[in-house]
Amino acid sequence: MVKRQQRRPRTFESVTVLEEAEKWRSQCLEEISRKVERINDPEVEDSQLRGLNDDINRLLRERRGWDAQIKKLGGPDHLGVVANTYKYFGRARDLPEAHRIRKKESGSSGQVLNTQQFTQLNETDLGPEYYGYTEPPLDLKVPSDTPRSGQSALLDFEAQRSLELRQKREPSGALHFAPLPSEKEFETAVLELRKKQLLERLQNR
Repeated sequence: MVKRQQRRPRTFESVTVLEEAEKWRSQCLEEISRKVERINDPEVEDSQLRGLNDDINRLLRERRGWDAQIKKLGGPDHLGVVANTYKYFGRARDLPEAHRIRKKESGSSGQVLNTQQFTQLNETDLGPEYYGYTEPPLDLKVPSDTPRSGQSALLDFEAQRSLELRQKREPSGALHFAPLPSEKEFETAVLELRKKQLLERLQNR
C-alpha cells in the first residue's frame, strides 16, 4: 500500500516540535525550487506564468512563517532572508502587469527600477552555489539587466538552502577538495609556464 504524502499544517503554531517544523520548511523550499525551475522553462505556456508566480510568492510567505516558528521553538534563525513583498520571477517578469508596474516605478525621468521588486532568475544566473558546488559568496547580487544595486532574496535563501542540504548529506569526516583556480589564475599559471619553457630553450642554445 502506497503511503500518501502528509500535507503541511495550515497553521505554523500547531507545530510544536522543532524537527517537524524543519521538515515542513524543507518541503516548502523544495516546492519553491521546482516552481522556480518551471517558471523559467520556455515550454511553459504564458497563461501558466501568473499562477506559477503567485505560487512562488505564496510559498515564500509560508516559508517565512516556518522560519518564525523554528526560531520560536529554539531552532536556527532563518529570518531576514526573504523580503515580504510581491516579486516577479523568471518569465513572469515579461507579463503585461509587470511591465506596467516597472513603467510606473521608473517614472518619466527614467530612474532605475527598484531591483527588489523585479527579480529575474534563470538556471545560468543562479551559478554553481545554487546546485551546491561551491560555498555561497557573501554578496549575492540580483541577476538582471538593471544595475546590480540590491540583493536577491531568492538567491540568498537558495544559496543558504544548498549549503544546508550539502551539510546534511556530507558524512562526518568527508573529504573537502580545494577550490578550482579561477580563469585568471589559470591564465597566469599558463603564462608563467610558457616563460619558463622559453627561458629553458634560450639557455640550451
